[in-house]
Amino acid sequence: MGSSIDTTIVILADLDKLDKPPEADAPAKPVNSRDLGISQTLGPDDAKSQAEFYIDLLSHDINNMNQAAMGYMELAMEKVKQGKYDPSLFAKSMAIIKNSSELIENVRKARKIKAEGQTRIPVDLGDVLDDVVSEYSVVPGRNVTINYRSEKGHVVLASELLKDVFSNLVGNSIKHSIGPVTIDIDVTTLERPAGKYYNIIIADNGPGMPDNLKARVLAGPYGDTT
Repeated sequence: MGSSIDTTIVILADLDKLDKPPEADAPAKPVNSRDLGISQTLGPDDAKSQAEFYIDLLSHDINNMNQAAMGYMELAMEKVKQGKYDPSLFAKSMAIIKNSSELIENVRKARKIKAEGQTRIPVDLGDVLDDVVSEYSVVPGRNVTINYRSEKGHVVLASELLKDVFSNLVGNSIKHSIGPVTIDIDVTTLERPAGKYYNIIIADNGPGMPDNLKARVLAGPYGDTT
């Protein structure tokens, strides 16, 4: 395992250990956008605060992304006027626009989850993590090392968006770091009186989230509500 600075922990219950295994098509309770497993009832003030959080997130982050994309495009156009062509500038602009679209889609999913909840289905955690590792094993222009030992048979009852949770965590480790980055994914089994749980730790050696931003995020609608 590589040296780790920023760490995220996700804990999921083993399907076989649930006291009353629900039907695969049973509607789930509303879930938290971070781990798809926390119920929350929003009052008028909470709903207003949540809406303001989404607006603030989108207006701030997307504005920054648009400014960066426009900057690269302006540099590219200047080079074209000089009879030069730098494809990397266009590639950077496209990557930023893609990230902007992904942010909008993630916020849309989070809002839908908060409002409607998600149907939970049996999911093999090993398959989900294998897909995520495969997705990010090769990132153009980056040296990414993902340490993960695949293990199947860890079946949990989760939203179909469970992969998005881990994909976002791994993707953010890459997006918000510079140069080579090492990501460690470790899955351990926890035996508790209530049953078996899987402890998934995702850590990277990137800069991590600043404390002031971390406090803001955890205090908002994305924060833990348990």
